[in-house]
Amino acid sequence: MQESEGEGEHWHTVFSILTELYVNALDHGVLKLESSLKDSPEGFARYFSEREQRLETLSWGSVSVHVQHARLAAGGRVFIRIEDSGDGFDYESWLSKENTFNIGMLSGRGIELVSGLCESVEYSNHGATVEVVYVYSNN
Repeated sequence: MQESEGEGEHWHTVFSILTELYVNALDHGVLKLESSLKDSPEGFARYFSEREQRLETLSWGSVSVHVQHARLAAGGRVFIRIEDSGDGFDYESWLSKENTFNIGMLSGRGIELVSGLCESVEYSNHGATVEVVYVYSNN
């Protein structure tokens, strides 16, 4: 996209969105890792150790990525859909006001990041599919 549309800070944002959505789909959808492991600083080491073990023993799983870009008069719109082979998650709970991100939370930050960057974020397929729209300006 950067080669065809030119340089711009917005491509770093698109990369951040894609990275966050892909890692969530892989870690939580395909590998079925629990976010609660990251609820403490010590939990991060356990999380990444468990992640490495599950990746080594993984026999099947998938993450599909679909990206569509449309030029606008002064920028563009990027549509991203990520779907994983997992069972999904309780996205309604994560999106509720009760679970809004706060500084002390060590898990759930990705959902908050993507929601803050995108014009829209919609989950379906019990949370195994997420569609986001990111709109940027060339100004």
